[in-house]
Amino acid sequence: MKKLILTFFMVLASFACFADNYINFTIPLRWGFYFQDKKSSEYYDYNEFIWSYGATAEYFHTFSGAFGIGLKGSVNKCKVSVDFDTDGGYYNGNSIGWNVAPTFGWAFSGEGTKKKINLYPIVFERFSFTDLDGSSSLQIPEDNKLVLTNYKFGATFSWQWGNEGVQNGLEFGFSFPWDGMLEYDGKTIAKSGYGFDFHLAYKISLYMPKL
Repeated sequence: MKKLILTFFMVLASFACFADNYINFTIPLRWGFYFQDKKSSEYYDYNEFIWSYGATAEYFHTFSGAFGIGLKGSVNKCKVSVDFDTDGGYYNGNSIGWNVAPTFGWAFSGEGTKKKINLYPIVFERFSFTDLDGSSSLQIPEDNKLVLTNYKFGATFSWQWGNEGVQNGLEFGFSFPWDGMLEYDGKTIAKSGYGFDFHLAYKISLYMPKL
């Protein structure tokens, strides 16, 4: 077992020695729509319309070719509208959302430019709704214990320009849920979500020398 663990860390170290490392930051504007089926007859079907702005950070590790792997996380300030299909109720409000995802992709460099494609096989995302205002038979109180969780997959494409040290550019991305659920006061009231979202973002990349 010790030999196996040692071998594992040696492989990681060898990757770092023959790889280029980047820290990527984006400032995205994002729009999304999600739908959940009611879990039982006492609840309803729900639609969530979300637009947000925020910031993301990503560590990306490119090997000797174009291929690389990384990890990305984001925090978002959101506006949200939650519609209740059955009783015609709705709530509008704010949300703080965050997500985290492993990624792999390909970076292609040209004369002063870089094009990059990233795939995100699993994204874990949560929105905690606040300051909700509206009306429904669910009667959400002021403490707003309404939380949306999504498990998604997605992709981004970016185009940047600049020197090797600092590159600026634009990013476009989208995602679709694998699954999702809406919770109220700690109880799941709807699940099996579907929908989509997309974003446009300013992107800056900082080069980190090989170890």
